[in-house]
Amino acid sequence: MVPIVDLIKQKILNIQEITPRPFALVCSDAYREERKHIIENEVLVDFEIDSYTDFRALRSSNRELFDEIAKKIQEREEGWSLLIAGFDKDGQPHLFVISERGKIQYCDITGFAAIGSGQWRALVELSTFRFNRHLSLTEATYGVMTAKYAAESASGVGESTIIAFLKPKQKGFVEFPEDEELDFRWNYWKNLPRIPEGYERDIESGLKKVRKLLKPLVSETSEPKP
Repeated sequence: MVPIVDLIKQKILNIQEITPRPFALVCSDAYREERKHIIENEVLVDFEIDSYTDFRALRSSNRELFDEIAKKIQEREEGWSLLIAGFDKDGQPHLFVISERGKIQYCDITGFAAIGSGQWRALVELSTFRFNRHLSLTEATYGVMTAKYAAESASGVGESTIIAFLKPKQKGFVEFPEDEELDFRWNYWKNLPRIPEGYERDIESGLKKVRKLLKPLVSETSEPKP
């Protein structure tokens, strides 16, 4: 991702006033421009194909090989996403993701985003938590932490966790207190009961009613014994 980020930095030097949409378009352009070189260096080299142009030509000359390489590219590209967050000149926060082929996903309304191998697990957790930009800092921090812990079930997501905060016009991030605090919270979350207290009793009560309703139906539809 380093070449893409460097290219973005070069391109924004030509923008007089950086606003969210033009900035997102610059990021997408940089992604698409560098993507071809990354594909050549990380995928096509394994197939002894010299250029992205030669790969595209396979669509007509060797469709089977083209599809095989395209699948490899798609798998690799899952790890090439960029998540970009920041503030405009008025101090308003903005969030967007650049992913496959330079697609832009604006996330200001939802208020959250995730990338990487654990993104779907994290997004499901955040959606279930009903995460939004109007939560208190305490609630938002807890929601993000639980999403990260949930994402650890995905391949490639490590257990190390760093939580950082960014404010408008602030240089750099402010990190959450020491790792021991996070380890304690991870164990606390991990040991939470999967079924809330009292629900097991209520569910069992409901199942008894279901069994009573199903019993005559099962008797009517069952085959007679010999």
